[in-house]
Parts: sequence; C-alpha cells; structure tokens
Amino acid sequence: MRRIPSPIRSRSRRVRLAAPALILVLAGLLAGCPKNDERLAQDMAAPDPSERLAAAAQLAHGIGDGERQVSPQTAEQMLPILLGEAKSPVAANRAKAFEALARWAPKLPESAAPTLFAGLDDGDSWARAHALAACYRQYKHTPTFKQHEARWNAARKLVIPDLKRALADPDAGVRLRATRVVTDLESNARELLPDMQALARDPDAAIRGQAVSAIEQSGLENQVSVEEWLTFCKDPAWQVRQPAASALARIGASTVPRLVEVLRSEPNDEGRSCAVSALGQLGPAAKEALPALREAAENDSSYFVRRQAASAAERVEGRPPRPD
Repeated sequence: MRRIPSPIRSRSRRVRLAAPALILVLAGLLAGCPKNDERLAQDMAAPDPSERLAAAAQLAHGIGDGERQVSPQTAEQMLPILLGEAKSPVAANRAKAFEALARWAPKLPESAAPTLFAGLDDGDSWARAHALAACYRQYKHTPTFKQHEARWNAARKLVIPDLKRALADPDAGVRLRATRVVTDLESNARELLPDMQALARDPDAAIRGQAVSAIEQSGLENQVSVEEWLTFCKDPAWQVRQPAASALARIGASTVPRLVEVLRSEPNDEGRSCAVSALGQLGPAAKEALPALREAAENDSSYFVRRQAASAAERVEGRPPRPD
C-alpha cells in the first residue's frame, strides 16, 4: 500500500526545498546594501580604477554629510585617488572626483589646492562646476582662495548659465545634481534664487529638499517671504521642513506671530511641527510664543508635536533641554 505523506512531513520537505531559494534572495538583498567603511577601504585597493574612485568618492561623501569618520590611514588612501582622478582623461571621472573633494571633511590640505583650482579651467561643464564648488568650500577663508579669487570669479560666470540649464533639465537626476552644486556655492549663486524657489515645488522630494537647503544655506532667507517659508514648512518631506524652520528662525523674532498662528491653527501636523522647531531655535527671542507652546505641549493632537513643544518651551525659557 502506498504511504500517504503526512502534512508535517510534506511541510518539512517544502521548507527544505525553499531554503536554498531563500538564501539566494537574502544574498541578493545583501549584495544591494550599501557597503560599510571597511569594505570601501578595501575597494580602494582594487585593480579597477573606476572601483577605486567609486569607493573613495562614497567615503568622501559620507564624511562630508557627517555620517562617518575615517581613520587617517584611510584618508591617506582616499586623497591621492581623488586627486589623481581629478586629472583623468575621462570627464565623468573628473567631475565625480571634484564633487567628492568638495564634500571632504575635515578640510583638505593646502597641497590639494593646485589640483582643485586647475579644475576651474576644465572643459567639461560638470567637472568645472564641481571644481568651483570644491575650491570655495575648501579654501574660501584662506590666502590661497584670495590668490585665485579673480580666476574663480571668471569661472563662476561661466558656470552659472550651465547650472541654470541643468536646473531646468527634464531629468530629475540632473536637477538634483545641479541643486547640490548651488548649495555648495552658497550666496555665490544668488542669481539662481528664482530657480531654487521654483525647484522647491518640484515633484521629487529630494530635489525640493536640496533646493530649500540651497536657499537657506545661501544666507538669502530674507529674499524669500515668510509666507513662502511657511508653505515650505507644510511640505510632507522632512528634507524641506528642516531647512525651512532654520530659515524662519534666522529671519528673527518678526516671524513669531505667524509661527504662533500656524501652531494654533494649522491642521497639518508637519506644519505645526515646523513652526515649533523654528520657535525653539529662536530661543528667548520667542518669549511671546510661550503660552502657545505650553498649550501645544499639553493639548496638541500629535504626540510628537507635544513632546517637541515641551522641549521648545524650555529653550525659549532659557532652560537646558531635558535628555531623551
């Protein structure tokens, strides 16, 4: 008589058959994960120059964003790779290297300056734009920058029209890359403020956030109306709300009445949160907002806004914030 397989035995067999497939899926997912610093450091010794450049650039971007710190030994490996590729015959490699050098933190040594300033004459528009940003970010307060300032300004005049075209490009990746250059140039790209205001309403959240950051970091926050900043405060993307709150705080105490109004009447949680953040950053200058902050700390419908309002009230009162 043929034995009928039990449900338990059948299930066990299915699990055994599925296990290899599950392992393959997990391996595929892990392969797509960002590489850790140790693996990136290893990749900088790879025989393929493009792999070395990619690893060094990723590390440089990470330390520029404050996401990681690298050892002096790793930095010693990174720098010659990026400086070498900044002279590559491949324009895309030069652009990528200059972009990474702009993001480098802490500041680059003076020995890197000749390579960066040579990039101001690069024939490729992206390489020249990233070199322009790198020279400014790394050396803006140094005698080296003063020495090359006339040359830098000449390159800036060439780059601004290129950036303007890139900011209107139909490709979202191109628009995002251009907004990052504008952010790095700070107030030196003030001619592009209208373009940044337009991109602050881009369908892509990353572009909106980078555009608002570009305006906020340019020191031109007073060139944008408080009402427009408050519109940015209601954006669903935190990348937009965060710089909007900082800009409103920097504009000063004149924003307090409107921020209080938003806190008391805005139905959008994100908008109220942004207003609270700006008031907290204003500190004692926002004393007239204390009743609204205390009320929000007690009664706001959002738990996050209640906690945030309590912390902001303490900052406005001049008390140190409580540890989480």
